[in-house]
Amino acid sequence: MSEGYVLKNLRPAAFPGMDGTVSLDIAVKEGRVAGIGRELPAGNSMRTADFQGALVSPAWIDMHTHVYWGSCDIAARPRDIGAATGTPILVDAGSAGEGNFPGFREFIIKPARERVIPFLNVGSIGLVATNRVPEVRLLSDIDPARIIRTLESEGDLIRGLKVRLCGIINSETDILPLKLAKKLSRVLGLPLMVHIGLPPPLIEEVLDLLEEGDILTHCYHGKPAGSLSDDPIAFAAAERARARGVFFDLGHGSASFSRRVGLHCLTRGFAPDTLGSDLYAGNLNGPVWDLSLVMSKMLALGMDFSRVLDGVTRAPRRALRLPEADLAPGTEAAFTIFDLAETELNLPDSQGESVEIRKRFVPKAVFWRGELSEASSRRPEAGTPGGEFFR
Repeated sequence: MSEGYVLKNLRPAAFPGMDGTVSLDIAVKEGRVAGIGRELPAGNSMRTADFQGALVSPAWIDMHTHVYWGSCDIAARPRDIGAATGTPILVDAGSAGEGNFPGFREFIIKPARERVIPFLNVGSIGLVATNRVPEVRLLSDIDPARIIRTLESEGDLIRGLKVRLCGIINSETDILPLKLAKKLSRVLGLPLMVHIGLPPPLIEEVLDLLEEGDILTHCYHGKPAGSLSDDPIAFAAAERARARGVFFDLGHGSASFSRRVGLHCLTRGFAPDTLGSDLYAGNLNGPVWDLSLVMSKMLALGMDFSRVLDGVTRAPRRALRLPEADLAPGTEAAFTIFDLAETELNLPDSQGESVEIRKRFVPKAVFWRGELSEASSRRPEAGTPGGEFFR
């Protein structure tokens, strides 16, 4: 770690009272904010990096990933989707269950450069074989006593529980895994993240059981008879859930983001709270690529800039019960530095429909764990400016 940095000509956004319109310098020492202002001087032992008016926000958080590489059959490595793409904080959405969590902690979470925040799958085996060997075929696949014991020993790491609900996973048990998972989340005082897809169960039945702080992921999926655009009953259930304080996560993935459903919801004022990518090994080269392109798709569909940025900064911190990030002296320096650039891209949703991208979020760097490093999209364009910002 160097003695410190002065990060020059940055426009802070998604910090309290800052909207990306004012250019400032940020001084950092020993991994913490030392000061902000215009034309800050650099000490002899400090490095200077000039970002020429780029935007800076709290470190991006991807609210839905799978990174238990080597145990979860679909998982990516944290380094492939994390800080190098502008996203140093990754929420793992249930790759591990109580039966294999110790390996996740020792071999992935601890050595990762990124901060990996796990949600524990209520199915004991987690996603070792994802849809080939579903983790909750029977209620006996959930062991409440062992889940509670796991939280007693791993509560410093685990921020929530995860249950997957859709016909290909638990058609025999319908809504019952959710009821048991909700009981456990109340006992443990943790939020519950719920995956939805093809019924059963019905989406409105799922939504009516969720409580304040719970998270519904894949909220814009387009699977038949299971989406928020299918009928007004499902949409009304979503509005009731939001009024109770339920979070809605995008959870793009290979099969769970529909442009059509997104437009249906956005034109009715129903935007996702968090913009989880559902990145894993199978969609790194499309249709997801990285979090910045998920953000760009949502901007293209009509979410405004500040709401999109909140979806990877402020809203995930609320859902994870983390304090709001700010630039007060002494606070942790954890930033993503990026541009909003003109472009002409046509990118697919998960159903094969095209989303026309005319402005894209372009990650340039992260300041993370006391060091400044370059970042870039997994799908760069010819001529995209590089990250040569030190001088």
